[in-house]
Order: sequence, then C-alpha cells, then structure tokens
Amino acid sequence: MVWADYNNHDPYQHYGTEWTGIWGAPVDAERLVYTSPLRVNSPFPISAICQHWSEPAMHPWLPQVAFNWDTQRFFVAWRETSADHPCNDTRQTHIRATYVDYLYRYPPHKNMIISTATGAYPGVEQPLHPAIASIPGGALITWDDNRNAGAGDARDLYGQTYVPPPSDACANAVPLAPGWALGSLVHATTDGSCSCGGVGGPNTEPDVWGFYTAPADGAVRVRTCGTNDWGAIDAGMDTVLSVHSGCPGSINHELPGACNDDWPYGSAPTACNGPWPFLDAGASRDSALTVPVTTGQTIWIRLSKFPASAAGVFYFLLGFIVPPDFDQDEDVDADDLAALEACALGPEVRVTPDCQLKDLDHDGDVDQDDFGTFQRCYSGSGIQPEPTCAN
Repeated sequence: MVWADYNNHDPYQHYGTEWTGIWGAPVDAERLVYTSPLRVNSPFPISAICQHWSEPAMHPWLPQVAFNWDTQRFFVAWRETSADHPCNDTRQTHIRATYVDYLYRYPPHKNMIISTATGAYPGVEQPLHPAIASIPGGALITWDDNRNAGAGDARDLYGQTYVPPPSDACANAVPLAPGWALGSLVHATTDGSCSCGGVGGPNTEPDVWGFYTAPADGAVRVRTCGTNDWGAIDAGMDTVLSVHSGCPGSINHELPGACNDDWPYGSAPTACNGPWPFLDAGASRDSALTVPVTTGQTIWIRLSKFPASAAGVFYFLLGFIVPPDFDQDEDVDADDLAALEACALGPEVRVTPDCQLKDLDHDGDVDQDDFGTFQRCYSGSGIQPEPTCAN
C-alpha cells in the first residue's frame, strides 16, 4: 500500500535527511498487519522527493500502485506538486513514477518525470488523476491535464509507458546502500555462477544482482538472514550468496573466499543470530559473507538459491563495517571498546599479532591515537557509524 506523507523523518536517520513524499509498506494479505522488517509497523520512503512543507490538502499527490509479475516489481505513480526546493528538480507539478523491486533500495530509486509540458502553455499545466496498470516489463501510466486548454477549462487524457531495464542480470545490477531489502527469485533468470551451493559443481541457479561502492576502507557484510524461516520455521528458500569483482558474474570474477551457502560455515558465522526477523531459527540455510573493501572499490553481489530449493521470497541485508567495529556486528560500542582496551600497550610498544586490527593508524602500536580514531566512530549498540569515520 502507498500514500502521500507531508512531513516524515528518514527511518534510518540518514544524516539529517527528511523524506516528504510517497511512502509505502508491504501488508500481509492474510493477517492484515505490517510486515516491513525496517521497524515494527514502520513504512519506508518510495519517492526521492523531500520538504514540500506547505502544500495544501486540496492539492493531493494521489499515489497509485500496480504489481508487475514479469519483473516482480511494484510500480508507483503519483502527482508531485511544485515546490521551491532543490529536492524538486524542476520545481513544477508533474506526474512521476518509480519502482520498488526485489532489492528495495534505500535511499529510493530516482523517480522519473512521466508528464512533460508540450502544449501552448508549457510549464503551467496541472496534471491530475494518475492511474497505473501493468504491461509486459513495466507499467502504463495515464492522467489528465489542461496543457492545451489556454484560457479554457478543457482537459485532455494523456499516457506514457514506463519500462526500466531488467535487474536480474549482472549488467543491470541495482545500486545498493546499507540497509535491508525484501524481494523474490520467482521469475528470475540465470546470469552468473558461483563456486559454492551447487550439487557436484558450480551454482548456476536463477539469480538477482546488486552492486555497492565502498565509501572508505573497511568491510561489507551481506546476508539473507530470516529467508529460510519466511512463513514458518524452515519453510522459506535456501539461499546462496557470492561477491564478484565485475561482470560477467562468473566464478572467474568471484572474490577470494566470497561465496557462502550456509552462514555458520563462512566468513560471518554469527550473522544470523538475530534480532527477529533477521534470524535463522531452524536449519542453517540462510547465507552471509563479510568481504574486505577499499575506498572506491565496487563489488557485485549475486543472490541465488540451492538447486533443491524452490524460488521464493528473500530478505537481503547489507552493512558497512568500519575498522573499529572489531566484532563486525555493524556498530561500534562497548564490546569493541573492551577489545581495544585489551590491546592498548601504549606508544612504541610493538603490537602483538592478535591485536593487529586494533592498530587503527597502522603505526605498529595501540595507543591514544588509536583511541582517537575509535572515539570518532563510536556509535553505540545497534547504530551503524558513519562509513568514513575512520578516515
């Protein structure tokens, strides 16, 4: 379900951003309760519009939604009103559209202008009453406006197709950001392979793709925790994750050690211990990986399934791990401080091999300078630090 919200705060408190625009939430049709894993009973932003502070109620945005079975995407169209703020890139009233797909992106995909002024009075038309319907690969969006009315009241009916490129190919991978995603492998095709999670050979099952560019040195943790228990314990899909250096997303481009079928046996052996719903409570069939990255490095992430598992819904989570997050749980808190204190021997005392990661300034010791870096990154339990805090 979707709606217009005129003053709502960013759910991740993303460096002061306030999202005022179109919001949505998945709803369980059987139980009629919110199922969004973002927060309990919490919506998420769909449009990339913000700060329309004074728009009166008589100028509604009228969001409309349609589901496309071909692409497994929700398409959303709405009437965006004008605003004197850079969040509205044209500062005019338009019909706009975007989509929410198997890798819901936070922040949202950039929305597209569907209506444009082409009549006698460009820039002053008032589009109203958007409607949306699914077509192969995308959506048909219609609306009425008065662009050709001149001084009269006549309104014409207009329409436009909206067909974004498919996203289940490495070359069309969607951009990712730290946060969560909810999606499906149903109708996905095979565009890559990985070295684990196959039967007697590589995994060549249907897959979906995303990419992420590291803002700083650190590590990226990706996981599908909660997927295997979707609907009921062990009733969900058995996933396989791999990370690649580029496309084509083959084994040849797979990063060293960056493939995992079952999370306890990979590089992130505690990743699916919770909290709910990101918890593998039954058999260990979810996947998790932690991959070291450097500033500006782009990685491509392949999500697939074990051959014996039916394609279905999945959770996907991505977190950026800064160097002071020693336990790699996506926060810098008292546990990390205790680990740093245990290695702090002072200036010019050579760091021991088991304390190498605590030498945050790489000068061969663990001293007050390393504590300074740690302090800049300290976020508290359950809160992701700013990715560049250790730079």
